[in-house]
Amino acid sequence: MRVLITARTLFDKNRQPIPFGRMLVEAFTESGTVILLSEDPDRTRQDLLIHHIRDHDIEVKEWDSDTPAIEAIERVRAGFGFDFLIDSDPAVVTWAYANGLKSLLALEPKFMDPRFRPDGKGVVSWAHMVDEIESQTRMLASKRETWEKSGFNTWE
Repeated sequence: MRVLITARTLFDKNRQPIPFGRMLVEAFTESGTVILLSEDPDRTRQDLLIHHIRDHDIEVKEWDSDTPAIEAIERVRAGFGFDFLIDSDPAVVTWAYANGLKSLLALEPKFMDPRFRPDGKGVVSWAHMVDEIESQTRMLASKRETWEKSGFNTWE
């Protein structure tokens, strides 16, 4: 399996590893290849070594900082291909989902980019995710209520 992970999911602004991102990279290198999309590939390779992050089975691809994330991801998809996308930007993951790409939104609250926080202004995609979670919660609650009314409730 080839997994594309953005470097912002692995490293914070101070180039320190984000624990959840590190765990994802190490888990996916166990079972396949990780493509790390980075604005500074040389620095990213160096950071992998400095922080003792398993660097074999990791391909580092350049992401020009003037290029939007979605365009950079599309370039990797067209040129090298990948099976799965992991990113920390809800808008990118929403786009990936809408375009039929398997994807994971990887957010570790302590390290989240302020633009992607749920209380941030102008982040429309987060509202869509919250709405979906609330919808699923209501649906599950109504199923439980129906089950309890059925008389088959064995929890009491």
